[in-house]
Amino acid sequence: MGSDIDWSQWEAKLRGLIAGDEVADAAHDLLHIDRVVANAKRLAAAEKARLEIVVPAAYLHDCVAVSKDSPQRNQASQLAAQRALRLLADLGYSLGYTVDIGHSRLNSKDM
Repeated sequence: MGSDIDWSQWEAKLRGLIAGDEVADAAHDLLHIDRVVANAKRLAAAEKARLEIVVPAAYLHDCVAVSKDSPQRNQASQLAAQRALRLLADLGYSLGYTVDIGHSRLNSKDM
């Protein structure tokens, strides 16, 4: 995978992974994911970031629903990173990118 990625195909797969997921709250539905992905793409273009990392990370950033009052709230990033890596591996996404995708999720704040 690289610059030859068929993003229409991969984005449909990534969105499909989370389409049926439970959400922790109404603000984190698929429309939220769509906004995050759109903003991530704009920022990636401005910063010349690698879409191979940014796009999957944006789609899967909330792939584990942990409510704000859950005792696991402080583990949400770790749980999401672990699930994201499993989902990407199941899809056959390049292992060379998944390490950075997991790292990006682990370095986000759990709020």
